[in-house]
Amino acid sequence: MDINTGRTIKSRLAALGKTQKDLFMELNSRGAKLSTIQQLYQYTNGYNVTYKSQVILAASLKIISEWEEKQR
Repeated sequence: MDINTGRTIKSRLAALGKTQKDLFMELNSRGAKLSTIQQLYQYTNGYNVTYKSQVILAASLKIISEWEEKQR
């Protein structure tokens, strides 16, 4: 993941009409175990860069891609 991953996630969510809260709910339903939505905000804004954050960002991009496919 690079520095622009969070921006990419936010812009793609906006294009879909979804929010980070929607993404948070979907991540947790798939077993991500994010304790708060603020944790997701920290990951997407680059404030917390760890192995877990990288896994969450990769999963986020995958989920968004799935949503984009459904919308086509």
